[in-house]
Amino acid sequence: MYQPPPSPAPSFTPGVVQERNAVVVLLLALVTCGIYMVYWLYKTSAELQEALQDEDINPLVDVILVIVTCFIWGIYVEYRNAQKAHGVLARRDPNAVDQTQTILILNLAQLVVGVTGLIATYILQEELNKLARTPS
Repeated sequence: MYQPPPSPAPSFTPGVVQERNAVVVLLLALVTCGIYMVYWLYKTSAELQEALQDEDINPLVDVILVIVTCFIWGIYVEYRNAQKAHGVLARRDPNAVDQTQTILILNLAQLVVGVTGLIATYILQEELNKLARTPS
């Protein structure tokens, strides 16, 4: 029986995703009352879009929806970006820990607790830092 060939794994351009200090990201988010988070979501999404050449990621639309939905859309954006990052990391290291569910749960819990969203952001930034440090 004919089986179509597997779809090729998405390419990843090294050097596009920038390494950021996750603690500084959190401090800037707190000091700016969340305004830096909008900028951070835009920049990290734009970097992933360019590095993966993924037209499904649209940072400008993400930012508009984050603002219109009072940051609710940001839960999806962080989850999606975590999935994209893990896809690349898993190709490099099959034993890479998948943090996507943790990020989603922490972001959903922030609707009740608040501080867990910062933990999710920290974890996601560390995942992005792994992408920035590891060659393709």
